[in-house]
Amino acid sequence: MAIKFFGQYLLEQGVINSEQLLEAITLQEEKNLKFGEYALAKGFVTEADVTRIKSLQQTEDLYFGEAAVRLEILTDSRVAEILQLQNNDHLYLGEALVQIGHLDDATVDEHLQAFRQDQDQYSSNQIEVPAAAGDMAKSAELVIDLTEKMLLRVADIRAKAGAVTVGNVEVPDGQIITAVRANGSLSLDMVLTLSEDLATGIAGAIVGPDLAAESRDIVIDSIREFVNIVSGNVIAKLVQSGASLELEPPRTLTVDDPSLAAQRGVSCELASPEGNGVVIVLIK
Repeated sequence: MAIKFFGQYLLEQGVINSEQLLEAITLQEEKNLKFGEYALAKGFVTEADVTRIKSLQQTEDLYFGEAAVRLEILTDSRVAEILQLQNNDHLYLGEALVQIGHLDDATVDEHLQAFRQDQDQYSSNQIEVPAAAGDMAKSAELVIDLTEKMLLRVADIRAKAGAVTVGNVEVPDGQIITAVRANGSLSLDMVLTLSEDLATGIAGAIVGPDLAAESRDIVIDSIREFVNIVSGNVIAKLVQSGASLELEPPRTLTVDDPSLAAQRGVSCELASPEGNGVVIVLIK
């Protein structure tokens, strides 16, 4: 059993085909506006405001509305109004498939129940790091949580975190591997492995899809920037807790890099529609 999304589950069960899934996702994208898009549509914020808000989100762990309030662009009541709009208008994948006519309500309900049972072990939003992680448990939880959040905030990629494990580090073949180290009152080594598709999706959000498609080097540089954003937020959280840390520049590794050989670490699989990855925090 692997972590997956409902659409992927329906494909694997042969309930729908890829063209039908894409059609439903397209309808969702048209219907399900992001917080900032609602705020723009209502005239509550400007494009310049959105740029300021997103910039703050890259340096602090804040939702769009929280960042807008911090910058005094929106009020708490305005944020609540937009959240209510999102909730009222949200279209789920099953509903989209019914609206288009590919499935009926009964079929969606049947397979949604089976999907939830299949994915029950991944349903908790709480990241649970095994006690075997020792002193690295808190850091590992932060790295996993902030990687998931920054995928959404920076790259608009919704990812699901799988079960957290502790053991010998295993890096999947064919992935882009990026590592960063923090030194100071504690030593922290963070590693992010990404499938080519997921890495390209992140790069496309950072530098634009056309530029990301030009060269793998551009993709690799963009992933270093993404890892820099994630690790910067992790360090900020740890410093608030009393740690004293400095980050080294992110570096790209190969699967046989000596720094990964025979290492133990905390690992967590990330699944997204764009591709998969693994978040790793090495245990010293």
